Amino acid sequence: MKHGRQTNNLTKPLPGPFYFINWGSQKHSFLPEESKGVRATARNKETGFHRWRAAIEPKHGDIAVSADALQGADLWIEPLLRSKIFMSGQLHDAIVAAYPKIDFCFSKARIL
Repeated sequence: MKHGRQTNNLTKPLPGPFYFINWGSQKHSFLPEESKGVRATARNKETGFHRWRAAIEPKHGDIAVSADALQGADLWIEPLLRSKIFMSGQLHDAIVAAYPKIDFCFSKARIL
């Protein structure tokens, strides 16, 4: 015991099931020049790679993506945009149906 609290020894099983989300899926559909409220962050001088940052809770339509976003994985990240997770409309609808009382702060992206 430390400071009156019991430490977790990682031996007691917790009720499950638990799932892992693989953040390995990436697309390259983010359009910073068409997006609102995004700002450039550091650029790698050697490679020219440039990342962007959006508001913590962007408004519907602030983030623009190309039609390439409609292809492939239903859950992905955009390497150019920090700290945002993208999902298809179908996955969004399934999550909302499964957890109607939780506000996940979704924002619709514009598809150009």
